[in-house]
Amino acid sequence: MQIPFVDHIAQAAFRSVGLRVSRLSSSFEVAMMEALRRNRVDTVIDIGANAGQFAQELRALGFKGTIHSFEPLPDMAQALRSVAAADPAWHVHQYALGDSDGDVSFFVTSNRVSSSLLQPRKFDLHSKVGAVASQLIQVPIRKLSTMAQNELKDVEWERTFLKLDVQGAEEMVLRGAEDLLPRLPVLITEVSFQTLYNGSASWLDVMQVCVANGLTVVDFQRGFRDPVACRVLQADVLLERLLGAPTEMTNTNVA
Repeated sequence: MQIPFVDHIAQAAFRSVGLRVSRLSSSFEVAMMEALRRNRVDTVIDIGANAGQFAQELRALGFKGTIHSFEPLPDMAQALRSVAAADPAWHVHQYALGDSDGDVSFFVTSNRVSSSLLQPRKFDLHSKVGAVASQLIQVPIRKLSTMAQNELKDVEWERTFLKLDVQGAEEMVLRGAEDLLPRLPVLITEVSFQTLYNGSASWLDVMQVCVANGLTVVDFQRGFRDPVACRVLQADVLLERLLGAPTEMTNTNVA
């Protein structure tokens, strides 16, 4: 999930069939920033930070609060620290987040951005975009609830925005944050409409966890797409804890 850029995987898929994707400003971006403003968000938890693209976009869009970025790959975390070094409100944590504490096997893919706690399924499009496991390493893993009692103990969760880009492991991260979800006002998660990783939860399962904790879908944008079959494989979903009724619209054409 790179906002407002199209995901790196999607860009690679389009390039593989001779198409080029350019940056576009989107209504999704506007909806996200409005949700942050409306909920007076002062902290962002950026899970699956990669090289810091999402955090950099937030800064470019004017967010001045605290950012906590989580990236388990050692080399990517080091690169991320270099990017964040000049920003005193941007903190880097070299952990995977999930539903346990300890160490875990982590699948590193050729393109890096598709790396995951879960093994990528083998099919042609994954091969074309480099979403193929090339290495299996051990990384530290934490539940977000555990982090909330330690490194994130000063976070005010009622004013925190949670972003998930964890390549099929979304439900695992949510399970590890069960006591925090009822307090979060805004969340963005990537969901998959087909099984791209072995053992991943369905998009319905991920949405049900969010809805059960009082969050409502307010916007979404298409992400990873099969450009040959013209099928959407993934999307980014913006959810918010709505406190009031929908804005009433006046139809002036009705007598």
